[in-house]
Amino acid sequence: MAAAAPVVLYTRAGCAWCDRKRAELVARGVAFREIDVAARP
Repeated sequence: MAAAAPVVLYTRAGCAWCDRKRAELVARGVAFREIDVAARP
């Protein structure tokens, strides 16, 4: 079986969708890298 691709979550403050997806990834135990698009335009 092939290894899973790394997960990257692009977020910004005040984004409800971002908060939901972050919580879902954490609940499922998925390792991910988070990038705040406001901090890194």
